[in-house]
Amino acid sequence: MPEILKIAGKNEYQISKFGTTKTDILIGGEDANVGDKMVPNVNNSWEFESGAEKYFINLNRESVVVTDELAELKDGQLSLTVGDETDSFGVNESLLLWNIEIAKKPLSNIYEWELKFSQGVSFHYQHSLEYQFEHSGGEGADTIEEFLAKTHMPEDIVGSWAVYCDKQNNINYPDGSVKVKYRTGKLCHIYRPYATDANKETVWCDLYIDPDSNLLRVTIPQNFIDTAVYPITLDPDIGHTSCGASFVNSDGVQRGLQVTIGATAGTGDSMSFCAHSDYSNEESAMQLYEWADPGDRIADGSTPVLDGGDGTEKFYAFNFISPPTVEAATDYLTIAWGYDDDNFSLMYDEISTTRAFKTLIWPGSGNPPWVDNNAWDGFGSSTFKYSTYLSYTEVAPPAGAIAAQNIAYNGLGRMDFQAGRVSCQVM
Repeated sequence: MPEILKIAGKNEYQISKFGTTKTDILIGGEDANVGDKMVPNVNNSWEFESGAEKYFINLNRESVVVTDELAELKDGQLSLTVGDETDSFGVNESLLLWNIEIAKKPLSNIYEWELKFSQGVSFHYQHSLEYQFEHSGGEGADTIEEFLAKTHMPEDIVGSWAVYCDKQNNINYPDGSVKVKYRTGKLCHIYRPYATDANKETVWCDLYIDPDSNLLRVTIPQNFIDTAVYPITLDPDIGHTSCGASFVNSDGVQRGLQVTIGATAGTGDSMSFCAHSDYSNEESAMQLYEWADPGDRIADGSTPVLDGGDGTEKFYAFNFISPPTVEAATDYLTIAWGYDDDNFSLMYDEISTTRAFKTLIWPGSGNPPWVDNNAWDGFGSSTFKYSTYLSYTEVAPPAGAIAAQNIAYNGLGRMDFQAGRVSCQVM
C-alpha cells in the first residue's frame, strides 16, 4: 500500500506510484502570493516508460485565505489546516481519499481550484443513464427500460469526470522488454463529491470542469450550507485506475473500441478488457477487427475462450491464438464478447463518439462465431469508451533512446519534467 511521506525540508507531501495508473501525487506546497505560506494544492503526474509522454493535472486553491496553518502526518493520514479549513488525505488501494472540513458557515457555497494540465489530457463528464440512452445510440437497447436493465452507473459516477490522455495500448520491444503501458489511456477519475454535516446529513454536490478556463468548481447546495450543523465535510475523492467507472451486461452483444497503432508496425501479443466484479462463470473471448464500416475480421486476430473471471473488477488478458500483424499508423477494433447471461459486464466511460457493435448472439459453449464484414446486424456510433486495449511487439528496435521532453500545458507555459519535482512509471 503506498504511503503519504513528507518531503524533507518542505511543506510538501508525496505519494509515489499510486493506484493502477502508478500516479505520483504531490500535496501541499508554499505560495509566494500568500507570504510563502502552506497551501492545500494537489498535483498529479504520470510519466510513461518510454520517457516521451508525460502528463500532469494540478489543482491549486488560489482563493484560499491563509491565516493559521498546521500540518500533521499521523498513522498514514495527512491533515493540512489552513485558516477555517482542514484538508485531510488518505489512500485506499486506487482511491485518494480527500476530505475538506469546514469549521463554520462559509461566505460562499462555491469552492474553486485553478486547473492546470498538460497537452493531451481530456476531461469527460458522465451524464445520467437516461441521458446516455438518448445520446449513445442505445447500445443495442430499443427502449429506456431495456437499456436501464443492462447498464449500470454507481451514484458517485453520475456527474463525475473521467480523465484520459491521448495515448492507448501496451507496446513491447522485440526483446520482450516493455516499451510503454498506456492501457486504455485513462489517467484518473474525479468522483462526484458530497457534503456531510455534524449530524451525518449528506447531500450531493455539483462538480463542474471548464478546461478552457482552467477551472474546477464544486458547488454545495445553498440550502445545505444554510441549515447544516457545523463542521461540515466536503468529499472530493479521486480514483487512479485505468478501468471505466460504469458497466454494461454483455447480453451476447459484441462490443469494442477503436485503437490506433503507433508509427512502427508490430505483431499482436494479446488483447485485454476490464470486467466488472460480476464476471465469474461466464465464457468470453476477444477478436481483432479492421477499423472500417462494417469492419473486416483479422484472420489471425482471435483469442481462446476464457471460462470466466474470479469475481474481481480488473483487466483480463487474452493471448492471440496466432499472432496477427498490425500495420503502422492504422486503426483497429478490439472486440469483447461474452455469452448471453448476466455474469459478464464490460466497464466503460462516457466519452466522445466511438463505435459500438450489435451482432449475433453467442449460441452457447465453444468457440464464438465471430462475424465477418457482411454479417453485422448493427454498426454505429456510441458515446461509450469500453475498457479494452491491444498489446503488441514492435517489429524493429527503436533507433535510439527517447529523451525526456518539455511539454506545453494548456497555453499557460511549459513544465520541464526532467527538472520537475515528481516522476513515476505508469500502469
